[in-house]
Amino acid sequence: MKRAASRIGTFLIALWVAFLPRALFAQFTIVTTHPVQLTNPLGQTNLLSIITGLMPRLIGIATPIAAVMIIVGAFYMLFAGGDPAKFGTGKNIILYTAIGYAIILIAGGIPLLLQNILS
Repeated sequence: MKRAASRIGTFLIALWVAFLPRALFAQFTIVTTHPVQLTNPLGQTNLLSIITGLMPRLIGIATPIAAVMIIVGAFYMLFAGGDPAKFGTGKNIILYTAIGYAIILIAGGIPLLLQNILS
């Protein structure tokens, strides 16, 4: 009996959460007399310039993360204590970090390569 009541209560709460935003926002209407002007937050006009602008930031974020992950993998290998599973875990962490960082570095040159091919 308690289980059925709990399920019914959970169902009613889910219904309340699902329909509460509609009830709250149904009262408000937005009236605009002039068209809304949206500004470009990136300041770029084409996809190539967006990717070219984001790549140095992505590399700047990925470099310290990759360094930390390589150190973590080295600690796994160093403190494995003869356990092949822990040693393998450390080796895999370093391997996957190197592969991921290489992909990020290669991705920095892809927009320029595409620009040269298409133009």
